[in-house]
Amino acid sequence: MRGLKRRLDEAKGKWTEELDSVLWSYRTTPHSTTEETPFRLTYGTEAVIPVEIEASSFRTEILIEDELNDEMLR
Repeated sequence: MRGLKRRLDEAKGKWTEELDSVLWSYRTTPHSTTEETPFRLTYGTEAVIPVEIEASSFRTEILIEDELNDEMLR
């Protein structure tokens, strides 16, 4: 948390430009109390960064299959 605060403090008046990346860091960093990321606790899966989506991998293929299965069940 101190690192996130430091980053926003360093941004000074341009904190709005840093806010998205600071929130991403917070949401995708495991917390000591739960040993999980807030993102995983909310959505039940780890976050996939845009670079991973563009480059096909086992993890992204599983996510795509899950989405297709969910759409078929609707």
